[in-house]
Order: sequence, then C-alpha cells, then structure tokens
Amino acid sequence: MHAHGKRFIFADDAIACRFHHYIELLSETGKVIRAAFVQIDFRRTGRISAEDLRRALVRVDLAVADEDLHKMLSLGSSSAGFDLSDLFHVLGHSFVACLRDCLLEWLSLACTPPMAPGHPPLELRLLPGEVVALRQEERVHWSLFLGPRAGGS
Repeated sequence: MHAHGKRFIFADDAIACRFHHYIELLSETGKVIRAAFVQIDFRRTGRISAEDLRRALVRVDLAVADEDLHKMLSLGSSSAGFDLSDLFHVLGHSFVACLRDCLLEWLSLACTPPMAPGHPPLELRLLPGEVVALRQEERVHWSLFLGPRAGGS
C-alpha cells in the first residue's frame, strides 16, 4: 500500500478547521458503515442477502415490506448480494452514527421516488479541496497549510 500526500492551502484558520472536521467525520462515518456491514452480514459471507437484511432490520425494530427490502438490495451492483463496497457506495455521502441510522438511510434512499424530469438536481456543497471519494486501497495523509495571515508576515 502506497501513501500519498495531499496538501491544501486555506485562506484562513476557519476554513482549515472546517475541512479538518469534515475529514474526521468522513473517517468516523466510514468506520460506522464498515461496522454496520459486519452486523448485517449474519452469515459472514461478505455479501448481504435478503435474509441477512431482514434480520438486521428486525434487530433494530424496523418493519419493512418485502418490496422495500428488494428495493434496498437492488441498489447493489450484483444479484449475488450486497457487498461492503456497495454499502459504501450507497451510504458514502450520508453521515450515519449507528446501525439503525445506516438502515434508515439505506431504506430512505431505496424508497425515494426518482425526481420528475426537469426538476433541478440536488446541489452538493463541498469545502475547498474536499475529496468526495477515496479508493479503499490507498491511504492518504493530509497536510493542512494556512495561507498568509492578514496583517502578518
């Protein structure tokens, strides 16, 4: 595994601090998603089946119709089951804190009707230099540099 360094220059301390907090939140969310996957994959196959998902939903007291359960699994990239990369793909832009949050967000994304044609898409607001997705096999080390301070040398 090769470590890459990324450097960003921020105009002020407030933006650098927001970016740092965002990266920490992204990291914590990734840990929650991974832990949720382990909790949902009851059979320890590396893929979430309909049976696994049903058991996980019952475990957190969520009753879901079979149709909605299949909609949730249809967001995956394979008919063989939902794997960890599928779960990261689905929940990667959501800030979740526990298994129940993950399941509720997944259900919400699966059962939300598509937007009508001509309806403007949602705007994704990013911080300067923000990374939306990283390949799982690379480790990134962040270095935050502040720009020159106003009135300072």
